[in-house]
Amino acid sequence: MVLKEGDIVKVEYTGMDEKGEIFDTTLEKKAIEAGIYNEKRKYKPIVAVIGEKNFFDKVDEEIKKSEKGKKFTVELEPKEAFGERNAEFIRMVPMRDFKARKLTPYPGMPVEINNMQGRVQTVSGGRVRVDFNHPLAGKKVKYEIEIKETIINKEEKIKALLERYFPFVETSINYNLKGDELGITLPEQAQNSKPIRKAFAESALKNASLKKVRFIEEYSKQEKETNKTPTPEQKKTEKPETQEKKETKQEKTKTTEETNANKTSEEKG
Repeated sequence: MVLKEGDIVKVEYTGMDEKGEIFDTTLEKKAIEAGIYNEKRKYKPIVAVIGEKNFFDKVDEEIKKSEKGKKFTVELEPKEAFGERNAEFIRMVPMRDFKARKLTPYPGMPVEINNMQGRVQTVSGGRVRVDFNHPLAGKKVKYEIEIKETIINKEEKIKALLERYFPFVETSINYNLKGDELGITLPEQAQNSKPIRKAFAESALKNASLKKVRFIEEYSKQEKETNKTPTPEQKKTEKPETQEKKETKQEKTKTTEETNANKTSEEKG
């Protein structure tokens, strides 16, 4: 079955540079073999919507022409992938900026400066040359693609879209589907994501045959730790008791001293 605009599919892929070295993959075994395995990542097919931005444009076009179970390879020129190298993205950074962050730069060191990812090229005196070009800029790449599943059922489409738009939510997202209306209960982790919610709603309305999407924010009561520091009222209450104990202790000590003194006088007599 040839895919069309709005179809929701699950895709396996592996990206390689011009030397054949893997830089990205959805397959755990290949990630381990390539030495790029990330234990924080979930290795599984990703959700893609035909007609929406999923990969690079050329890859999206080839996916659209494909069908379930078919494997194919797409080769991309630098301009079709991560772009050409740009000399303006190579900058000199003062050594003091690294010292202020308690960092000792060295060639090849990955850094983040002003929200830009880069890599140290050289260290010379008081200056550090950093390359902010993408590591694959200026290189040809290729992707091996396989369409693993085409999702038809409305409820499965909703699950897939939740997975696509809210991958950062660690817990499952509860939802209620009644006919063509969808209610989603968002955990606190996803409540500061208005642009993502909007994008999800637009995609769900268009591609899952819905007429209304409603978001419900859910908050849970946080248990507070018992405050062990006495309050001013408690201190006032405790002070007389502490003083009374102190006076009682002093009286007992005084009585003991008097008894010992009497015993000593008797022995001398």
